[in-house]
Amino acid sequence: MSDNNKALTRWHSACGKVILFGEHAVVYGVPAIAGGIQHAMRARLVPSAPKEIRVSIPKWSVDVCQGEHRPGTELFEAYLAFLLDKFQLSSRGFCLELEPTITHASGLGASAAVAVASIRALADYAERPLSDEDINTLAFGCEKIAHGSPSGLDNTLATYGGIQLYQRTGEQAQCSALQLTKPLRLVVALSGKQGFTAATVERVAIARAAQPQKYDAIFESIGNITARAGNALRHGELTEVAELMTENQMHLRALGVSCDEIEHVISLAMSQGALGAKLTGSGDGGAVIIAPGTSEEKVLATLRNAGVQCFTITLGDEP
Repeated sequence: MSDNNKALTRWHSACGKVILFGEHAVVYGVPAIAGGIQHAMRARLVPSAPKEIRVSIPKWSVDVCQGEHRPGTELFEAYLAFLLDKFQLSSRGFCLELEPTITHASGLGASAAVAVASIRALADYAERPLSDEDINTLAFGCEKIAHGSPSGLDNTLATYGGIQLYQRTGEQAQCSALQLTKPLRLVVALSGKQGFTAATVERVAIARAAQPQKYDAIFESIGNITARAGNALRHGELTEVAELMTENQMHLRALGVSCDEIEHVISLAMSQGALGAKLTGSGDGGAVIIAPGTSEEKVLATLRNAGVQCFTITLGDEP
């Protein structure tokens, strides 16, 4: 097998993400804490017809050829055009095949995971070694296409994984790994309603412009919660972390980014003894994270009996 054919079959991975604390406030320079969902996305290039370039994500029912402009595939086409230009690959024929383990429009960083896994696969094929910093920068360019004015948090987690304390001021971002004394076990539950980051972030921005004092006070409170949560995570005080999740959710309600579907999932989990719960991501649907404590089996059973898709992750025990 030639080196080129090896590149065409090699899988490249990226992380998804859960925001533990600080969503929305992070857009306005407030720190956030997020954790990477390992192996959330993988990508590879496989042979295609000469000069035909395709994107295929069977799990999401996506199969589009460059230039086809199918409804619902605009984002993938825009990503592809952006990256083909960066890697100068427009004259070659291949299919960019992606396999996700997370759903899209769920607040779990799917679009950033698509970008990072794709960049790694394309860089390999183009024989252009990239550092993680380079990959993160390119993925941030993709996120701008997807979300307009993203914080940069999703692409950072997709690239680096782990648990990160993240803060963005203007075009400058600071990111540092957060070391946990004890692993944090979470249930991730899908609300059943899709959430779309760009629209929700824009709606919050419009509301803040109309009432800046109100919204800045909420962001400041979220920032204080994030600082307390960071300290609790470092010292293994997981019950306090769970309680702070619920406190953070109160402020997200005040921002107007929760919804009935999210609140239903939270209510189900808390009724079974969960220690804390909140939405994760932009809200208006998407996912909920739950700290189940010793009630994990009861929480999972109740959610699944109610038709809620859910799974577990453990943060802080990455190999």
